[in-house]
Amino acid sequence: RRCFCCYVPAFCGVPMTQTSSLLTPHSSLYPPSPHSQLSPAPSTRKLRVGFVMHVMQVAGAEVLVKQIIEQLGDEIEATVFCLDALGELGQQLLDAGVPVVVLGRQPGLDRTVAKKLAAEIRTRQIDVLHAHQYTPFFYSALARMLYRAPCKIIFTEHGRHYPDIVSWKRRG
Repeated sequence: RRCFCCYVPAFCGVPMTQTSSLLTPHSSLYPPSPHSQLSPAPSTRKLRVGFVMHVMQVAGAEVLVKQIIEQLGDEIEATVFCLDALGELGQQLLDAGVPVVVLGRQPGLDRTVAKKLAAEIRTRQIDVLHAHQYTPFFYSALARMLYRAPCKIIFTEHGRHYPDIVSWKRRG
C-alpha cells in the first residue's frame, strides 16, 4: 500500500501499514499523517472515495482523477460526482464500471446540488470526498455542513501559479 494522500506510489513512496484499523506511516521520521484523522473504514470493505469535479472532460485535473482511480482500483471503491455534466472521461469511467453521478448544477448558488450530494454520500457510504477546485470543495463542504454528510473532505486546487494574485473572495 502507498500513501493515500499522494495516490500514485511513485510520488512519495511512503509505505503504509494497517494499524488499529488506521493507515499510518512505517517510520516516525515522517511528519504526522492526515491518515490519523480519518475514521477507520471497516476492514471488510475498501475505502470509499468520492471525487467531486466540475465535469470529467479531457483536462489536467480530470485526467489525474481518472489515473488515480485506475491505479488504486484494487484499494479503493471510487465514485465520481460531477457538478455540471458527464464529459468524455466521465463516459470512459462509466464504460469501465466506475459510478459517475451528474448532479446537474444550475447557475448561481444551487443548494439542491449540496442536498443531492449529501444524499449520495449517505447512500453510497462514502468515507472521503476529494474535491478538485474551489467550487466542488464549496459544494462538498455545504453538503457536509447543511445536510450532515458523514465523510471527511480533501481539497486540491489545480492550476494555480506562484506568485499568485488571490481574489478577495478566496481570502480568509
